[in-house]
Amino acid sequence: MREKNRTGIFYTNLGVGTFSAYLVYSGGYYKWNEIWHKTKTAGTAFRWESRWKKHFSIQHRIKDVSKVAKYRNIAGKVTKGSGVLLAADVIVSGEIRPSHFINGAMLGASTTGIGSIIAAIWFAADLGTMGINILINGEAKGLGDIIDEGLSDYCYKIY
Repeated sequence: MREKNRTGIFYTNLGVGTFSAYLVYSGGYYKWNEIWHKTKTAGTAFRWESRWKKHFSIQHRIKDVSKVAKYRNIAGKVTKGSGVLLAADVIVSGEIRPSHFINGAMLGASTTGIGSIIAAIWFAADLGTMGINILINGEAKGLGDIIDEGLSDYCYKIY
């Protein structure tokens, strides 16, 4: 029964992670976030540049960021759902592993535009590693699993 629950959590996590990565793309976080803003004519404005604070830049950023408000709202709900899945994984597995801390950090980071990009990259790398390992070794082992094996001394049994 526990293995069925873990499989269900895995596939649900896979779907949620894929949807989250889609939101990063469709929401335009790669164009507009807290660190950079793609302008219409002058390339990319960065937070540390003086033009970031100029009047028209502020107006354009407000307009562009309002376009992604719907995606940010959905992403916030998906982040909460991912937190529930993470807690469920801890409960079902009966232990807290290093990958849980990494995934928790990615959940926290995903609440910002730039953090959501980083979290999507982590998800893609974890999933890509899993895909490569399936092709080479025939086992679904992602980056989180590899880290957990390497740091097995830091896994804490909770029951």
